[in-house]
Amino acid sequence: MESPADVAWWQRHQDTWELLAFDGREDGHGLPYDAASGDRRAVLAALLRATGHKMPSFLRFLLAQEAAWHRHAWGFSPSIAMAALLVAERRDENDVHLLWHAKATSFDTMCGLPYELLFAAGVAETRAHVLAEPDPDRDGLLAYLDRAGTPTDDQVQHRLTKMRTHFTS
Repeated sequence: MESPADVAWWQRHQDTWELLAFDGREDGHGLPYDAASGDRRAVLAALLRATGHKMPSFLRFLLAQEAAWHRHAWGFSPSIAMAALLVAERRDENDVHLLWHAKATSFDTMCGLPYELLFAAGVAETRAHVLAEPDPDRDGLLAYLDRAGTPTDDQVQHRLTKMRTHFTS
């Protein structure tokens, strides 16, 4: 029997993704929270444990929701790192702008998300893609990449492996 906790269930039922969408609110003391963050984090953890195909649009959706949550509040939650890792592990150069958007969401995400995630598709490939793509955030991303330095592909792989180990152990 299938359950909503099953990763495959979420991927097959796109109409239910809204249940995981950012739902920014304030508590009785005026402190921000996201009513969907707990469920989203549980799904992210399940995705990290799951084997097999993970729907790219679902992973991107989850990362966008985490970025919205982090724009609404302060601080850094491991859930945005989990979502960014899942997107980065796809190694699709087209995801660099989404990963950059998540990293640049706030001071806390800028500090908390490793810059190596931006190079997950390959160092040379990522730079060439960013230079070739007419994205509105391209100049900011290029400036950041120039300041941050360029890791090797081995360093990128090491970071991804280290993050996966951290979240799955």
